[in-house]
Amino acid sequence: MSVACATCFGQGYVAFSNSGVTTDAPVFYDQFDVPLGKEGLSVGDAFRAGLQYQIGAGPLTWAAVATAFGGAEGTLAGGYFDGGTLIIPGYVSGPVSFIVVAFNGADYESSLIRGASTLFTLPSISTSSETPTEFGPALGAFTVSIVPEPSALAFAALGLAALMAARRRA
Repeated sequence: MSVACATCFGQGYVAFSNSGVTTDAPVFYDQFDVPLGKEGLSVGDAFRAGLQYQIGAGPLTWAAVATAFGGAEGTLAGGYFDGGTLIIPGYVSGPVSFIVVAFNGADYESSLIRGASTLFTLPSISTSSETPTEFGPALGAFTVSIVPEPSALAFAALGLAALMAARRRA
């Protein structure tokens, strides 16, 4: 018995951009947890964008991309990036889920200011590099904020534990 798999090495194509014919999803600083004076402004060229994707029920995978945002903070050009056409390896057909991230450091995990879109799913994507699929309205605008330092989180947990212990004694 032999099984042929002509499409096992398929790939899909997406337009990795938050601005396009059907996509308009700028990235802004959060209203609260950001450097003073940047609340609600669009992010600028100090930020980069990355992409995670999931084919069907497969694992969430980082795409090898970190493209820069254009424009200065708070300008009409700020908050937008265009990373060109990305290849989604292993795609043959069916739904694909995505998360777009924005960060201001070497990578998402180590950045002090970062944010991510909600997970969104497209029912299918293009298998032609000539017509990559736009994210469209599925990708909504999102915000970045300051990531708390682990020591601040530990202090908060310690304070909460002390309050609970003091209340228990009373």
